[in-house]
Amino acid sequence: METYRTLGIIGGILVLILSFAFPLMAPMFFAGAMGNMMGGFYGAMMGGSGGAGNSSVFPFFFLVGFTILGIIAGALGIMGSVISSRLVAGILLIIGAILSLPVFMGGFGIGFLFILVAGILALVNASGGGSADKRVAGEKKTTTLAHERSS
Repeated sequence: METYRTLGIIGGILVLILSFAFPLMAPMFFAGAMGNMMGGFYGAMMGGSGGAGNSSVFPFFFLVGFTILGIIAGALGIMGSVISSRLVAGILLIIGAILSLPVFMGGFGIGFLFILVAGILALVNASGGGSADKRVAGEKKTTTLAHERSS
C-alpha cells in the first residue's frame, strides 16, 4: 500500500473518531448550559441573563455542525485513499483536511496533518505518472521492441 493511502486512511479514521468523541466531552466546555454543582446556572443568579453560555441551543447546534463536518472530512479522507486516480485522490484529501480543521480543536491535529500530508503526497506523485520502477520497465520494453524492429 502506498504511503498516501495509509496516511489518508489513518487520518480519516482519527477524524471520524474525534468528531464523535468531542460531543461526548462537550459538558466540560459548555458547563454554563449544564448548571453548577449547587443546581443553579452560571450567570443567571442574582437576575443575570447569563448570555450564550447559558443557552442550551447554542452548544447543541455547534456540536451537531462539528460532528457533521467531522463525518464529511473523515469520509473524504477515506474515499481519497481508495480512489485509484492520484489527482482526484489528492484533491479529495486536501478538501477533507480543510474540513477537518474543527476537529483540530483540543490538540487533536494529528488526523488533520495525516490527511493533509496524504493529499500533498498524492498530488506530487500524480504528475510523475507512476513510480520509477514502472517507467524503467516500460523503457526496457520499448528498447526491446525497437531492437527487434531493427533486426
